Amino acid sequence: MQEQLYSHIWKEIKERDSDSPQWAQYLLERIDQFQEAIKNPSRLLIPPLCFIPRSEFRNAQLDEVINRPCDEMEIYLAYDTNYDKRGITVLRIHSSLMHSRSRQAPIWYEKKIPWRLEDEDVLFWFHATLKKLSKKKQPKDYEAWDRKLLIEHPELEVPIKARDNAWGEPSRITFVFGTLDQVGYAALFHLNMNLIEKLIRKESVIEIRTSLKRRFDNTIEKDWIFYLFTPSPLHAEVLENLLLKGSDTHFGIGPHITGIIACHENLVNCIGVDKQTIKAYCDRPNMILASYDPIRFKHKVYSYRPKDSDLQQVTESL
Repeated sequence: MQEQLYSHIWKEIKERDSDSPQWAQYLLERIDQFQEAIKNPSRLLIPPLCFIPRSEFRNAQLDEVINRPCDEMEIYLAYDTNYDKRGITVLRIHSSLMHSRSRQAPIWYEKKIPWRLEDEDVLFWFHATLKKLSKKKQPKDYEAWDRKLLIEHPELEVPIKARDNAWGEPSRITFVFGTLDQVGYAALFHLNMNLIEKLIRKESVIEIRTSLKRRFDNTIEKDWIFYLFTPSPLHAEVLENLLLKGSDTHFGIGPHITGIIACHENLVNCIGVDKQTIKAYCDRPNMILASYDPIRFKHKVYSYRPKDSDLQQVTESL
């Protein structure tokens, strides 16, 4: 607990130093008081708040915490470390430290958030996690939990706005190699709208040529091509409007998309398309496409190999 409190206060000081130096100085001057206060956690909070040691919380499953009254629980993101001391972000849901009429023992649940998620993915991932529960164990009011989480983390709110042809805006769309109920459990490709070079609709297929920005070093990867396959030309027109309008931020397998192919240099990612379609869009002279993924996987990753290369351990080749 002390490490997390120190980490949080130093984070606040660093962030405030530029825009509010007086507030940063105020915090620095009271570091000693803060260190003294956390030596006696029972006096750290002002009633009606009360300190409950982590050891007194009972670890619970998601279905139990999510079906407690929302106003008796806390939900937020926390920064922690894993087994090898690497930083991770976790979703925590636990009994509130406020005095409550409930006499039930305090409970605690936390789950690591996949590192590949951007802020706008977290709510989708949260819903996907809840939908893994059986229907009778899912919460009746998703919105109440969303509102409570967004109060703590407004940055997680999905930025819904019409683009109105403002193509250069730094907005983003995300392609899910699965359904929208699999965000966080399926591969995601985040496309910055201002990096898209071409968007072409031809009959029932939409082709997007773009560059992708790597998350951790902001490196730009050029020459990505995405093919979105739809049930009909009408579906393709509707999908094109959704992509341009900006009212939707995430797109996956569903009513408007039956398959996706993503090509870049030596790799091809695909889902929901047959072998003939993959070859038709991704074939290269004197090369074959080889996959090492288990045959049961719906999302396949193929790599280009020379036709005379050794294909041991390959599960599928085109």
